[in-house]
Amino acid sequence: MNRAVPALLAALVVLASAGAVVGVSPPGTSDQRAAGTVDGISANTTDVLVLESIDTAAFDRADLVVTRAVDAQSSGLVESFEQQRVTEAVTRAASDEEARAAIRNATDEVDRRTRALVADERTARDAFMAGEMSAESYLVTLGRIHARASSLEATVQTIEDLDQLSVGDERRAQIRAELSTLQGPVRAELAAAIQGDGPSKRTFVGVSANGVTLATLAGNEYVRETVRTDNRDDDIGRLTFDEAEGRFAELYPWASENKQRISMGALGSDVYVVEYTHDHGTIHSSLDASTGETFREEQTKNLADTQAADSQWIETGDLVVGVSDTYPGGPVRVNVTNATGAPVAADVSVNGTAVGESSDRDSIVWALSPATEYTVTVTTEDESVEVLVDPASNDLEPVDGTLTQR
Repeated sequence: MNRAVPALLAALVVLASAGAVVGVSPPGTSDQRAAGTVDGISANTTDVLVLESIDTAAFDRADLVVTRAVDAQSSGLVESFEQQRVTEAVTRAASDEEARAAIRNATDEVDRRTRALVADERTARDAFMAGEMSAESYLVTLGRIHARASSLEATVQTIEDLDQLSVGDERRAQIRAELSTLQGPVRAELAAAIQGDGPSKRTFVGVSANGVTLATLAGNEYVRETVRTDNRDDDIGRLTFDEAEGRFAELYPWASENKQRISMGALGSDVYVVEYTHDHGTIHSSLDASTGETFREEQTKNLADTQAADSQWIETGDLVVGVSDTYPGGPVRVNVTNATGAPVAADVSVNGTAVGESSDRDSIVWALSPATEYTVTVTTEDESVEVLVDPASNDLEPVDGTLTQR
């Protein structure tokens, strides 16, 4: 997991007990608990940050791209050189004023490079939305930008360590916040893939003019990250530390009530960051102190420990298929049993892509939800059942069979 944001937490730690689609608005609560957070896959797990709408979405993987690998690796060398250069400039300064000037110049330069990376991501996202860039190419670009942002953050830390005169602390905090929006656990895997670590996991990518959501699923491990640029502004924050802690509790009520541990800190005067550890996994979230909304979130979940209710079932013959509520890119649980509730061995696919197999000992198969209506196909030795699912409303429609609620 990417630890870039938790590493920025202040010292305070509080411990507590235990193919493209268009125009899809994700489901969620209507109480505007937050600009973008909605209920998770059940009332008994964490809320999630979602985009206001998903304009384009797809599934794909990233793999080795020689030119991108060279770019990612060379960025590390560039930043190593920059770290050495600013270290020499500060240590050789003949006066405090010269040292301050060296710190200011270095901060200006990392600010410029950070803004360039943010612009690169936005340009690529726009191209993906316009159909001018494939999902694979967009994922590769996100991996390259993650690698460069990670290297750039190391330079920011070097400047921070050298700045004994506290020149530009607030600016560097803002730069760190911007760099965090270009990094995450899914992007870290994409970065590793393009540099030769093997293909990434099958990745859901959903974008809008205001952000991006990425998600992967391997076995029972679900990983998700979302950035919402419309929840961030340039104003200086007005929330106090205690108010921000209360706001996080509003955004993530289940996690707040069921946390094992919480650590919280600040990035300058405008961003608060929190890490919740709970029975199902972890949440890392960043809050803009002036808008009062989260603009960056990453979550990991062990789905074996996560409760999800099968809201509706399809019955046909002796086969019963249950599908859980979720959101676009979220984990959807497919439950395959017979009429008595006993597990049934079956192959499960989503939109024709195999996602797993149930067995006579385990009826559950997890998959990633597409962003628009999709088909779940369950095939046993004797029959095949197709179910149409609308993730925006969680409505199910049997191709054959009877729809029931339990």
